[in-house]
Amino acid sequence: VPNPWNPPAIEQGFSTDSVVLSGYLYGYSPELGNRTGTVYVNNLLSGNQGIVLFELDDRGFFSGKLPVVTPGNVYIRSDAFNRSLFVEPGEEVFLFLDGTGPSNVSIMGKNARLNLENLASAPFYMNRFYLEIDKKVLDMDADDFKAFCLQKMEEDLAQFEAIKKEGSWSDRYLQLTPLNIKSNYLRNVLHYHYISSSAYRQKFNIPNTQRELPVNFEIPSETSFFSFIPQDLLTDELSALGDSYEN
Repeated sequence: VPNPWNPPAIEQGFSTDSVVLSGYLYGYSPELGNRTGTVYVNNLLSGNQGIVLFELDDRGFFSGKLPVVTPGNVYIRSDAFNRSLFVEPGEEVFLFLDGTGPSNVSIMGKNARLNLENLASAPFYMNRFYLEIDKKVLDMDADDFKAFCLQKMEEDLAQFEAIKKEGSWSDRYLQLTPLNIKSNYLRNVLHYHYISSSAYRQKFNIPNTQRELPVNFEIPSETSFFSFIPQDLLTDELSALGDSYEN
């Protein structure tokens, strides 16, 4: 009998099903004003980002369908709840939101435990990388930056192996976190131009309205530069479960 608190690892990357997202905002009253929320859904097949609007009824309930084609994060923005939420095609998710105090949420659904684990372990690899790279990237060319990212990826995979031993994690957390780490760092290598340009603008107080910069932060066009991309990232559909895959 499957354990509902620890569903098995995900075996299918793509699906044509959708996600039913419902919820209740405790303490809501129509007199409070804003009753809408937005969910951003990335579509790996089209490369586009869809937007789904939700509206609370007078009792504080909401419900709707999300056009999700692969298991992964959607991004919810509202006055009561602002964070990513892992969902899976065919899943029904219910959020109980407490609008009377500090942001509290109860998540019900197949991936409830995974979402709680993701919230508790809020991506150490992303936070640490950006704190370090802003101080170093302007002294790096594209090859230096690639080497830095790949080194940090290996360090964080090793840190994840240590985290695994510290507690009892769900099978899905253990499956998805390494994919998230890898996709995050591989994405960062390809975003050398954006990360470097942002750091340059910040250092020299150049506004975004100035489109051209006096320096060039392009990655090489030679095929050899992209040899760091593992073959299974292109052939294994489960690699698409990595949180930064679509980027």
